[in-house]
Amino acid sequence: MTTIRRCPPRGFTLLELVVVIGLLGLCFGLIFFKMDAFVPSSRIKSSSRELASRVEQARNYAIVSGLTIHFQYDIEQGRYRYYVPFELSEEDGKTIIGEGETVVFDWELLPDTIRIKDIIIGESDPIDSGIVTMSFEPRGVATGHIVHLTKEESDVVYSVVTRSILGLVDVVEGNLQPEVAGDNVF
Repeated sequence: MTTIRRCPPRGFTLLELVVVIGLLGLCFGLIFFKMDAFVPSSRIKSSSRELASRVEQARNYAIVSGLTIHFQYDIEQGRYRYYVPFELSEEDGKTIIGEGETVVFDWELLPDTIRIKDIIIGESDPIDSGIVTMSFEPRGVATGHIVHLTKEESDVVYSVVTRSILGLVDVVEGNLQPEVAGDNVF
């Protein structure tokens, strides 16, 4: 008579799989939620890029529509928007029908931990409160300015720089100050 030898079962039990998946989920959750503490510049960097993108959108809208666009920063509330400083016809969106404003992009809030530290217009002193308005002309020319974004409880600062003549926008890490034209420029 032959005996049948039983091999021990291979694989994992359902309980073992549930425990391992639960531990992996817990580890990934902790890493994901604590990532901001380990890399404080990640959120401020993405917020700076988002703001720069909106400023570029306002410039492009001014060029395409042939209208002056105002871009506003609300420093205390940590938000921004852009609009046409006239009331426009709803028929074609370009005919000025009166005083007022036509909002193109309504107020957008910065993330909770990000705030506007200050804004420097041209070579003036930093403005650290109130609502600041910049303009884009139909040719793309802008009011040159630097917006400093900072993360609460951190030394990390990013600068969103809008160049005046071309209206181009850059994001630079650090607290960038305006370039002062010296004698060697002329």
